[in-house]
Amino acid sequence: MEDSGIPLIDSEAPLPPTTSTNGAAPLCEVELGTAIDASGLGRYHARALLVAALCWSYVGCAVTAEPFFLRGMIERLELSDYEAGSIAASRLAGCILGNLAFGWFADSYGRVPAVAGGLFMKASFNILGAFKGGGMPLLLVSRFLVGMSGAGVLMTMNTYFAEISPSAYRGRLMALVHIFWPLGIVIAMEIVPFYSGDHWRMLMLVTGSPGFLLAPFVVCAMWESPRYLLITGQRGKAEESVRTMAFMNGVQLEDLPDNWTLADIPPPTDKFSSGFSAVVSGRFLCGTTLPLWVCFFCLNYASQGTFLWLPEYMRTIGISKDQVHMEYIWIAASEVLAVVVSFFMIDSGQRRYTLCAAFFFAGACMIGAVSHPDEHALVLVCFVGVTFWEEIVWACLYIVTGEAYPSAIRNTAAGLAMGPNRVGGVISSLVGRDLMGTNPALPFLLHGAALIVGAIAALFMSADYTGKKIKDQL
Repeated sequence: MEDSGIPLIDSEAPLPPTTSTNGAAPLCEVELGTAIDASGLGRYHARALLVAALCWSYVGCAVTAEPFFLRGMIERLELSDYEAGSIAASRLAGCILGNLAFGWFADSYGRVPAVAGGLFMKASFNILGAFKGGGMPLLLVSRFLVGMSGAGVLMTMNTYFAEISPSAYRGRLMALVHIFWPLGIVIAMEIVPFYSGDHWRMLMLVTGSPGFLLAPFVVCAMWESPRYLLITGQRGKAEESVRTMAFMNGVQLEDLPDNWTLADIPPPTDKFSSGFSAVVSGRFLCGTTLPLWVCFFCLNYASQGTFLWLPEYMRTIGISKDQVHMEYIWIAASEVLAVVVSFFMIDSGQRRYTLCAAFFFAGACMIGAVSHPDEHALVLVCFVGVTFWEEIVWACLYIVTGEAYPSAIRNTAAGLAMGPNRVGGVISSLVGRDLMGTNPALPFLLHGAALIVGAIAALFMSADYTGKKIKDQL
C-alpha cells in the first residue's frame, strides 16, 4: 500500500504521534480488522444470524426434499437409473458453477446482492422445474440452476460472517450458522409426508417458493460487508458500517483513537485471475489449497451419495417408512448437536486436528453402518453418527475456507476451492444407483473410504487463524 502520509496503527502497538499542518485534528489510520474487533459482539451479529437462519434453513429444506420428489419423478416419469442420476448430478454440477460465478460476483458487486440474487434465482428455477410441459430437458436445466444459486447463497453467507465477526468469536459464529441447516431438514421432514409420489411437482413448489420472500428481506435486513466496501474504495461507507456495528453492539470504540479512519485495502485488478493465481501460488498451494481440495472432494463424494441413496438403502434392507422418517429427525438432531459441540470447541485448538478426527470417525461410522444390515438398530445409530461427524467436518471446512484467503479475493478464492471439488458429489450421484444394484452396501463402503482419505489430507493443512485477524490484502 502506498504511503498516504497518515500513520498506520494496530491495536497491538502504541499509537504513534501525529501532526497536522492546518490545525485540524490529526487522523490515525486503523486496520479494518482492528476496528471490527473493537466493535465487539452484539445485536449487529444477532441480526446477521437471523438472516443466515432464514437463508440456510430455506436451502436446507429445499435440498432435503430432493430425494423425495426425485423418487416421485422416477416413478411417474418412468426414468431410467441413468436419467435419475443425471437429474441429481445436474444440481451438483450447478453447485460447481455457482461457487465460481457467485464468488466472482460477490467480490465484484457485493455480498448482499449475491445472497439476495441467489435466493430469488433458486426460487424461480425450483418452480420452473415443476412445470409439466418441459420434460427431461427442463428438469436438468432447472436443477442445474437451483444448485448454482443455492451453492452461491451458502458460500457467500459463510464468507460474510468471516468478514464481520471479531477475531475472538469468528470460529464460533461461523460454526453457529450451520445449526440452521438441520432446522431446514426438520422443516422438510414435516412437509414431505403431506405429498405422495403423485404430487412431487407440488413438493418442489412448496419447498422452493419461499425464496421470493427471502430475497427482498435480505436486501432490507443485511448490511454490506465493510471489507467489501473498503476494497471497492467506499471508505466512508465502510467506516459508517463499523460505527453502526459498534453502536448496535453498545460499544464506544474506546480502544481506537478519537479521530480514526480506516486504512485502505488496495483491490486486485482482476479478482478472478488474482484469485486463481493466489490459490495455486506457493503461499497457499501446499498448506491450504491442496488439502482443502482433497477434503472437499472426499466430503462431497461421501455426503452427497449418502444423502441421495440412504432412503433407498434403508428400504432395501427392510427398514419401515416410519423408521426412515424418524431417522431423518434423529439425523437433524445429531447435526444440531454437532454444531453445538463445534461452537464450544472450534476455537480451542488447531482446526486440522479437529478435521482429521471428525473425518475419521465419520468414515468409521459409515463402514459400521453397512457391515451388519440385519441389525437395524445398529444401522440407524451408525448413520446418525455419520451425520454428526460430517456436520463437524462441514463446519470446520467452511470456517477454514472463509479465513484462509484475503478479503480482496475471499469469495473468488473460496469458490475456486469449494466449487470444482463438488465433482465428487456428481460422480457419487451418477454411479451410486448402479453400485447399489451390485451390492446395496458398496456405495457406502466407498463413502467411508473417501472420508478416511479426507482425514489424512486434513493433517497436511497448515492454515490456522484461530483467534487471529484474517488478512485483507494479497
